[in-house]
Amino acid sequence: MRNKIIKLAILNLFICILFSANILIAEELIISVEESVYNNFKKWTFNTSPYEITKFNTIYSDKGTVELILLHQALKASEIDFEIKLIPTKNNRKERYLVSQGIAHIAAQCLWEKNINKNDFSVSTPVLSKGEYEKGVYAYYKNRPVFKAKTVEELRKFKAIVLKSDNPDLKTLKAMDIKSIEVVSDLKKIYRSLFNKKTDFVLLDFSENNKFNRSMKIKVNKKYKRRTVKITRNVKLYPVKNIKIGLQGQLHYITTKKGTDSEKIFDALEKGIKALKEKKIFKKAFVQSGCINYRVVDWKQIF
Repeated sequence: MRNKIIKLAILNLFICILFSANILIAEELIISVEESVYNNFKKWTFNTSPYEITKFNTIYSDKGTVELILLHQALKASEIDFEIKLIPTKNNRKERYLVSQGIAHIAAQCLWEKNINKNDFSVSTPVLSKGEYEKGVYAYYKNRPVFKAKTVEELRKFKAIVLKSDNPDLKTLKAMDIKSIEVVSDLKKIYRSLFNKKTDFVLLDFSENNKFNRSMKIKVNKKYKRRTVKITRNVKLYPVKNIKIGLQGQLHYITTKKGTDSEKIFDALEKGIKALKEKKIFKKAFVQSGCINYRVVDWKQIF
């Protein structure tokens, strides 16, 4: 009888140790997510589990929401039973801040590696590597010389403009050895500059419409008799046909470094990412969603 009690006590102790090692994983894993992405995610998954999604071409499939769906699937593929809780935030800066402080365990959206402070976060293996995320060379349609360019060498004759944002476009332009680059903080300034021919081209995601064009209404100066007036113009940009640029950056998820279970969570995410990459699910999702436009798959990547 005494031996039975001892064996039962040892078994209970073993179960307690096993449970305590995974207690956070069994209870809750917190993902911080920008509010707009959160709203899209809720609509997309209203009648569908995020784990069952295999087609990513919906009206809700912007880049951030696709990354949140893929994050769920990676965590599922890790074969560890996470109870996931989403915390909506005002913007992606707050999304990252909550992870850096250990309030959230993972950020919903991927980051380009140049924007990640490795002192604040654990950084996953890349879900897309250098050159896999592609953009078009866009210009104002009246700037005809740009549309004749077919090589990087020919593009070096022109002046580029780039948005200062969370992407590696500037790094890519510098790697292409583009001599003249203007950096701006507002997308409208890009359209205005290209319209006025102060700059010649910009790298942009390929649009989904038939002609791949992108447009924006901006205020421009127009001379009228002896005075100059402001008018609204719908400025359209078009890509240089049959060429595309592979960005010199890699996309990563970030996890918190704080908390006793941070390493377990990171290791689980790594395992899940590896499983999804082996099935090429990340690339498939980005292509299907239009983040990488499938209709330019045959265009030549000149860089």
